[in-house]
Amino acid sequence: FLTCCESEFEPRSAFHHQYLNPNSSELGFSCLIARVAWCCCDLVHSFADLALGTKTMKLPTLSKLLLVPKFQKTCYRIALVLFFSILVIGSLPHAREDIGEYAPGIVLHAVAYAVLALLIFVGSGGNGSKRAVKSTLTVAVMGALDEYVQSFFPYRTAALTDWMIDAIAGGAVSVLLWKLWSGLPND
Repeated sequence: FLTCCESEFEPRSAFHHQYLNPNSSELGFSCLIARVAWCCCDLVHSFADLALGTKTMKLPTLSKLLLVPKFQKTCYRIALVLFFSILVIGSLPHAREDIGEYAPGIVLHAVAYAVLALLIFVGSGGNGSKRAVKSTLTVAVMGALDEYVQSFFPYRTAALTDWMIDAIAGGAVSVLLWKLWSGLPND
């Protein structure tokens, strides 16, 4: 995977200039995907370097991506769509049982609300600590609302433990992102 990232994205070519330049006026869907892919490669490289002890954590491309307003708004909107999808799909009869065949409830809650926390963190404004607080609190409220909605359906049950898993997953991702953010040059 690392070799693939290097061969695909390392040369600072016209691809880099067109799709990854944060000053680019065009931020279409393909450009957004290219930027996310570039950042994923940077993250993998940075974590590999950090694990091997060869470098300290530096993520300049990630910081540039996180500061692009259109990308932030898109992430926030995706978080809202994902949350409302969770509410609607979770309210369908037997949907939870069908999804439960692939993963237990703890995993489903943790992954869903961790992804929500990631999207809200990236979609929020402010420094790393403000983003972490916003995303943690927002995910906790979303989890509570999800459990509240479940209490209205006879085939679903609201559970405090589910809400706690949601809040812990959101908080853990927010703290991790805050730690990464504090290592970036723009905080």
